[in-house]
Amino acid sequence: TKDCGGDNTLVGYCPQQDCLFDFLTPYEHLRLFFDLRETVTAAPPLSIAAQKNSPVSMPCIASCTERMESALTHYISRESRIRHFLVRMIDEMQMSKHIHCINVIEKLSGGNKRRLNGLIALLSTQVWLLDEPSAGLDPIGRRKYWNLISRLRDSNPRHSNIEENDHIVTFPNSLPTLVLATHHMEEVEAICTRVMIIDKNLSKSPAENSNVLADGPLVAVKEQLGAGYEVVMRLDDKTGDISDTLDRSSLLRVLTNALLGNDGMDEQKSIHDLVIPLENRIGLYKVKVRTVEYSIPLSRLFTVMMQLVSASPTLIDFSINQSSLESTFMDLNLHK
Repeated sequence: TKDCGGDNTLVGYCPQQDCLFDFLTPYEHLRLFFDLRETVTAAPPLSIAAQKNSPVSMPCIASCTERMESALTHYISRESRIRHFLVRMIDEMQMSKHIHCINVIEKLSGGNKRRLNGLIALLSTQVWLLDEPSAGLDPIGRRKYWNLISRLRDSNPRHSNIEENDHIVTFPNSLPTLVLATHHMEEVEAICTRVMIIDKNLSKSPAENSNVLADGPLVAVKEQLGAGYEVVMRLDDKTGDISDTLDRSSLLRVLTNALLGNDGMDEQKSIHDLVIPLENRIGLYKVKVRTVEYSIPLSRLFTVMMQLVSASPTLIDFSINQSSLESTFMDLNLHK
């Protein structure tokens, strides 16, 4: 970044390498970074009545003791709300038993260190720069971190109806912006609204800026990459031999012809372009259907599959799912 002007306290960064202080507990880490970022607050904005009751807005109090008591009460209330918010973040990431753990570098596991770094990046910031934030986390830990990101991003009291006791971080101007660098496509689908896929092998010259494979909203990116639907067929393979009980190539050809109809297209080309085998094992056959490229509606795919189930004694049932971003990306690279 050439221009580093502006308020950098609003930027939260989670690097690939964990950056922690060994002499601080997880709670002290969060409190330290919370106090360093002074431009935001850990509670909804004070109402007009609350502002009038603030010790700095009460010139009518004659007694110095009363002013001190009022200021102390205000401080204790604020501290309670801050602690409630920080403890809640730690609880959501399943780190409650480590909240006061000292010597975190030696005693915390790699996954818990990653959790703590991820929390620090989200704390009281408006721009989140996350570099592989869920690397090393178990599936439950990843999902909880994604849910926390979504809650903090989408539950701004200035833009939604939130109860006053929810104690969410507020942002002065707008909702936070997330910039995520990751190789996990599931993570992208869980928390991102816009996706850019970069392939370094696309650019033939270092001066060219042509290595962007796809860019746009998630659905648009899937369409750019040729996404479709994945059909999982459950088969009656009693003998345990894939080739004996069902000719999978024949099933592929029948499915392709039924979807395309009599349009005069080259049959061999259509089989490889429209329906692509993904998984082939005993009792299961999984294929991908490129409905977007061939403008085939989902209703037609369901109709054809129902007809195949009725006509084939070995095809028991099926399921249809939209292709994931990871599956689409893998298919694109395998067929380059």
